[in-house]
Amino acid sequence: ITKSGSDSSPLIDSTSSYSSSVDSEAETISKSKEAKSTTSIRRIRRMTISKNVEVCEKILEICGLYGLKFRNFSLPESKTSNHCFSLNEKKFDGMCKDKTQELSLDKHNRKYLMRVYPHALRYRSTNFNPIKYWKMGAQMVATNWQTYDLGQQINLAMFQLSNQKNGVLHSGYVLKPPQLVPKVSKVQNLPHLYHRLREDNVSVNLKILSAQLLPKPTEGQNCKDPFAPYVTVEYIMDEEPSIPLIVSSGTKISDTTASTTYCKDNGFNPTWGTEVSITLKSLSFAFIKFTVKTDQIALASSCLKLEYLRNGYRHLPLYNMEGELYIFSTLFIYTKLQ
Repeated sequence: ITKSGSDSSPLIDSTSSYSSSVDSEAETISKSKEAKSTTSIRRIRRMTISKNVEVCEKILEICGLYGLKFRNFSLPESKTSNHCFSLNEKKFDGMCKDKTQELSLDKHNRKYLMRVYPHALRYRSTNFNPIKYWKMGAQMVATNWQTYDLGQQINLAMFQLSNQKNGVLHSGYVLKPPQLVPKVSKVQNLPHLYHRLREDNVSVNLKILSAQLLPKPTEGQNCKDPFAPYVTVEYIMDEEPSIPLIVSSGTKISDTTASTTYCKDNGFNPTWGTEVSITLKSLSFAFIKFTVKTDQIALASSCLKLEYLRNGYRHLPLYNMEGELYIFSTLFIYTKLQ
């Protein structure tokens, strides 16, 4: 009995010591996790900004412009001449789902300032399409300049003015179209105003003739097929065209998108001769984007506002996918707006 007891005793002791070591290790891990979570919570708390910010009223009186948190259009603060509401895109889109709120936004932006900015959930710094916010009268539509996607290209094209002497100029301000300028006393007057100032349809005839000194794909782009450049044309607006796209000597992809034929083994001076015609309801917020490709790989692009395109022949500058201008690469087109 003594031997069995002495033999059994170490077994029991070793088991208890093993279990106690496991428990202590588990406690250590849980404590470390709690410490990390507590530290992360503290960091989050440190990052939060106090919402109770007091602003001196005397300073506001002499400010030319100051930001104001949106609460309601009926409050007296929304009638001050130097305020500017700042809304993120989600808030703005949510208000536009209600017809009354949408008309109130339009009415407000005819007399006062408003800024729209990307939502915080755009963690990849992508951009929205700014056209719908411009069309609602928002004067300042912020974009993520570090990302050269379609939204940023449209934003740059909106404020890009051409000049024969100095090439491409950039303007900080662009006048609103006539239908967004008149002030109204009641939101019920807006539909009649839009009907009275409705623009005539515009026919856009375009010929994509040739390109000059195109860049070739880099080694990292893994172009498998032989070099054969072609151009895609995309009309960008917030409404359907009056007459869809008609393509000659090319391929129609959709009602607003077309592409030229391929020009094999020629990046020095490829020629296409593709004709594209479309009829739009308005040119106020209509854009066009040219993209030069080979084997589905984008080589260069150029995004322009249709109103800035003059009739006749011209060379368009081309940019790489990061927005940098190619010094010698151009696209030769013919345009006729009527």
